[in-house]
Amino acid sequence: MEGKSEYLLHKITEEINSGKSFDDVFNLVYENLNKIIQYNRIGIAIVKDGSRLIARKSRSDGHIILGDDFEEDIRDSSLKNVIEKGEPRIINDLEDYLEKKPDSLSTQKIVSEGIKSNLTLPLLVKGKPVGVIFFSSRDKNIYSEKDSEYLKLIAGHIAISFEKAILIEELEKTNERLRELNKMKDEFVSIVSHDLRSPLTGIMLCSDMFLMKIFGELTEKQKEAVQSIKKATQHLTKLINNLLDLAKIEAGKIELHKLKGKIGGAVKESINAMQFNAHEKKIDIKLNLPEAEPEINADWLKIFQVMNNLIGNAIKFTHEGGSVTINVIYSQDGAEVSVADTGQGIAEDDIPLIFDKFRQVKSKATRGEKGSGFGLAIAKNLIKLHGGRIWVESEVGKGSTFYFSIPINQKMCKQ
Repeated sequence: MEGKSEYLLHKITEEINSGKSFDDVFNLVYENLNKIIQYNRIGIAIVKDGSRLIARKSRSDGHIILGDDFEEDIRDSSLKNVIEKGEPRIINDLEDYLEKKPDSLSTQKIVSEGIKSNLTLPLLVKGKPVGVIFFSSRDKNIYSEKDSEYLKLIAGHIAISFEKAILIEELEKTNERLRELNKMKDEFVSIVSHDLRSPLTGIMLCSDMFLMKIFGELTEKQKEAVQSIKKATQHLTKLINNLLDLAKIEAGKIELHKLKGKIGGAVKESINAMQFNAHEKKIDIKLNLPEAEPEINADWLKIFQVMNNLIGNAIKFTHEGGSVTINVIYSQDGAEVSVADTGQGIAEDDIPLIFDKFRQVKSKATRGEKGSGFGLAIAKNLIKLHGGRIWVESEVGKGSTFYFSIPINQKMCKQ
């Protein structure tokens, strides 16, 4: 008897430690423990809110009436001591027990299965009850204190596997809910963004018409007001475009239209696009290109978008009179672009989060310029689509340098 018990305990422990699923462990117990103790049925229930039990798993040699997901309040039940005090419960005559507690629905169901005696043990993990396990027999007067002492050891190992199963299930439910919420968010963003685009285009057109004096002369105050409207509209349009880009990227719907070209051309175009912003703050933009550049297959509109983001951020976080330096270097395998500024720099604890969507660093733009919080997230994904990577080196008070690299040999195809 002792030898068999020790062997079974060792076998179950091995199964749990080998990463077997809870179902596998449960079946192992059901199929092997009857060599040591009599039962016709084993059931496991989970503790909910400390006062309710939910049937989670059961197996029997007969018809099961008390099935999975059956839930019962145990505040007036003898199971309360099993949960609160961690004490085993032995009932060797369930029909007699039912006469004394006729309102116990779980007892009614189990008796209707032909079960006449029951041994219940708590499933404890670090002293905390996570559930209970029921051993049930069709015969009366089957279980004793000795049985409960031995089975406590088995219950301890089952509890570990059971808790893991609960955590995995909760994690899967949470992940599924997050996927649903993410899908809803993407749909919402897409619908709202498209609905906002049309009126913003109208506002931008009217602003330009006012500034072009199509409706007559403007006073200086009126001109300033219209320019403010135009600037705010441009910011909102950029925000919406970024939202749509991010939604497409996350949905895997973004396509790369690759053409042969030189990365220096995309960099120069971006510098020209950002020159006005730099001039306003008296920021000098320097470009260092190699004398000869190899041609690369890339989606140049996407590379232009990445450069605009990096150069725009460099200007935004650099004080007047500062500088932004762009370097392009080549190796045998790829091209590396760096954008270095003399700005405020980024705090060390912000660096790991800098490319996360909706994240903005603690550093503030020197003129209060606003950002969407996902420009760098878009840049990261666009570079990743090119088979490259993007990273940053920075120190507070000493400026930042953003790098990205892409391979030279890329297929000429849509991705």
